[in-house]
Amino acid sequence: MSPDEARFPMVPPLCATLGVKGHRPTVGTRDCKDLLYVFEVVNLVTAAVHANTLENPKNTKKNTGPGKTRRMQAAFADHLRHIGHMYPRRSTHGWCC
Repeated sequence: MSPDEARFPMVPPLCATLGVKGHRPTVGTRDCKDLLYVFEVVNLVTAAVHANTLENPKNTKKNTGPGKTRRMQAAFADHLRHIGHMYPRRSTHGWCC
């Protein structure tokens, strides 16, 4: 198994716009500080990918109560439980993972 975690900022890129010659156009963007966290495990033998996500909107703590660290810990624990259900421990007495 090969575990990994990544964070993706949900900030949209600037885009091009048309304008009138001699006048500078203004291009607005969303002021977004939302994040998306992805926890994943890749089975190196079968190439199966198991991923779980955690959305982290800008004002989540105000809306839900628990802070980012607690939400990340809970999401990671859920991810580990998910992987544990996908790959239960073998009942043999030999090497196991």
